[in-house]
Amino acid sequence: MDVLAWEPKLDDVTLAGMPEAFRDIADAIGLDATRSLIDWRGGTRLSVPHVMKANHAIARQIGTKAALALAEKCGGLQFHVPRVSTVIRSARNRTIRSEFDAGARIPDLCSRFGLCENAVRRVLYEEA
Repeated sequence: MDVLAWEPKLDDVTLAGMPEAFRDIADAIGLDATRSLIDWRGGTRLSVPHVMKANHAIARQIGTKAALALAEKCGGLQFHVPRVSTVIRSARNRTIRSEFDAGARIPDLCSRFGLCENAVRRVLYEEA
């Protein structure tokens, strides 16, 4: 059985790998808190209180400091938390584009990421 050289893990996703709509939040609360939030509530809408208390579920999940930063940025708002698979796919697609731009061949990218040629081409030619 072939082993892919690229194993998708949420822990490896950087700020640049986050979906664009979620990067501002990730920038405000930090990557670890963002990963925790995605793992906890991915695929759902999250309501952020105006005033964050230490015993709030969000604070217990991502930590008080990150929760306070989230309330400062998004207090009183609701937003969609992306699913883990969406975040990983976004990071993978950015990596594919980056490696292609650096000279990687499409067949090599297919092998590395376990995708067919059409899938790699769709990634390369969709808007980033």
